[in-house]
Amino acid sequence: MSKIQNELSEKASEIKHLQLDLTRRQNEEAGEAFNSLKRLIETLEKENTALKMPDRSEIFPGKEEMERSLQKLSEDLKQTQRDRDKALQELSRLKQHLLEKASEEAEKMDEDSKIIEELRDSNNYLRAQISHLERTLKQAIASQEELKMAKNNEILKSREIIDDLNKKLTNCLSTIDSKNIELSNLQTALGQYYAEIEAMEHLEEELARAREEITKLSQLLK
Repeated sequence: MSKIQNELSEKASEIKHLQLDLTRRQNEEAGEAFNSLKRLIETLEKENTALKMPDRSEIFPGKEEMERSLQKLSEDLKQTQRDRDKALQELSRLKQHLLEKASEEAEKMDEDSKIIEELRDSNNYLRAQISHLERTLKQAIASQEELKMAKNNEILKSREIIDDLNKKLTNCLSTIDSKNIELSNLQTALGQYYAEIEAMEHLEEELARAREEITKLSQLLK
C-alpha cells in the first residue's frame, strides 16, 4: 500500500510537471511566433510605405529585386504561419495527449485508491478477526489452565484419599493378623476346653459308675 501511494504521488507530480512544461512551451512558442510575425509585418509595412511614396521607376532602379525580396518575405511569412500552425497543432496534440494521459492516470489513481480502500477494509477486517481469535485463544488457554489446576487438585485429593485408604488398609491388615492370632489362640483354647469337657464327662461317667457300685455295696452290706 505504501509503494502504491508513493507511485501515485510520483505520477501526480509528473503530470503536474508536464502540465507546467506544456503551458510554458505554449507561451514561449506562441510568443516567439507572434513576435516573428510582428517583425515581418512591420518590415513589410515599412517597405510598402517606402515604395508608395516616390515613383518606383525613378527612385528604385532595383524594383524587380525589391519585388523578389517582398515575394520572398511573403513566402517566409506564409512558411512562418505554416510553421506556427504546425507548432500549434503539435502543441494541441501534445496537450490532448497529456490530458488523455492525465485522465488515464486519474482513472488509474481512482482504481488504485479503490484498491487501497479495499485493502484497508480487508486489513481492518483481518485485524478484527485476529483480535477476536487472540481473545478466544486467551480464553481457551485460561479455561485450559483452570481445568488443569482443577484436575491437579482432584489428583492431589485422590492421592491423599488413596494414601489414607492405604494406611487404613495397612491398619486393617495388621488388625486382621492380630485377630487371626487371637482366633488361633482361641481355637487352641477351645480345643483344650473341649478336651477338658470330654475328660470331665469321662470322670463324671466313672464317678457315676463308682456311685452305683457304692450303692450296690451299701445294699450288700445292709
